[in-house]
Amino acid sequence: MLTDTTLSPSTEPPILPPLSSEQAANTPKVSEILLTGLGGAGDRPILLARLDDHELLAYEAFAYYNNSRKDGEGLKMRFKKLKHGLILRERKGK
Repeated sequence: MLTDTTLSPSTEPPILPPLSSEQAANTPKVSEILLTGLGGAGDRPILLARLDDHELLAYEAFAYYNNSRKDGEGLKMRFKKLKHGLILRERKGK
């Protein structure tokens, strides 16, 4: 879970309900994560996450300025999930 570390001490992050043991066992874990710049000048930041079940998740980062917050604090970026069509699998040993 990504959290905003710029929250003021008086602002508590949202509390998520705990997962049941069955849900926790079936939830894939992140095994690798990479933030890289794609595009001609590397100006398109992409967050890639590889899960332990060999799934690849890709998110594009973009600037986000929320004018509704009075204190001006908050994370100034958001992530959009990208569809990629890549199929990954574990390498076969020699």
